[in-house]
Amino acid sequence: GRKRKEKLTKEEKERLQEIIEEIKGKKKAVLVDENLRIVKKTSLTNLSRSIRAGIFIIIIDGTATVPVIKSAERAGVKYIVANNFTTTDTEIELLSL
Repeated sequence: GRKRKEKLTKEEKERLQEIIEEIKGKKKAVLVDENLRIVKKTSLTNLSRSIRAGIFIIIIDGTATVPVIKSAERAGVKYIVANNFTTTDTEIELLSL
């Protein structure tokens, strides 16, 4: 996919914050496109299978595991927001909740 290297804008961060508030404590993940529209909400168990091209940010109420990060890399995801990361060995921008 195309490299979008600029940082998230203030508006984008606020929008992310809203989504994070929605799923806090629910052990869910939200897949968001470049316009920060929610593409899919999923349980953590189905997360790896739900990641596909066109996803810009993944927000995880929980831990970003290696399989999730690998799937995200293959799909061209740019950001992962999570409570914890089992690895930081990735090109994807990792943001802590």
